[in-house]
Amino acid sequence: MPQRTSDAEYGATFPAFFLNRQRNDLANLRNFRGSEAPVAETNFVGSNRARYRSPEIDALIDRFFVTIPKTDRMQLVGRILRIMTEDLSILSVLYAANATLVSHRLRNATATAVAPNLECPRVGR
Repeated sequence: MPQRTSDAEYGATFPAFFLNRQRNDLANLRNFRGSEAPVAETNFVGSNRARYRSPEIDALIDRFFVTIPKTDRMQLVGRILRIMTEDLSILSVLYAANATLVSHRLRNATATAVAPNLECPRVGR
């Protein structure tokens, strides 16, 4: 219903599934904190669309963002993912693919989303 697109409560409690695209990086872990759940206490505002809340996950996420050694950070991510996988707090079903060009014939290419300066010689040159 177009009339309800700005109704936060309706969007957060809609009785079906929600297909959402999110960045696939570790900074996105912040979105899984319980404080980000769109529930009545937060006026249905927040980026934790699954509304999954776990004090254990919150503590691990908080520790992740203040831990400096990479090995320790990866161990924390492993624990977070294990709990989230066991509890099935989110279910990833679609993945976005990014194209990467690899060629020894590609010249003058820059690493941008749009590269109008590509020069690809014909085969046999």
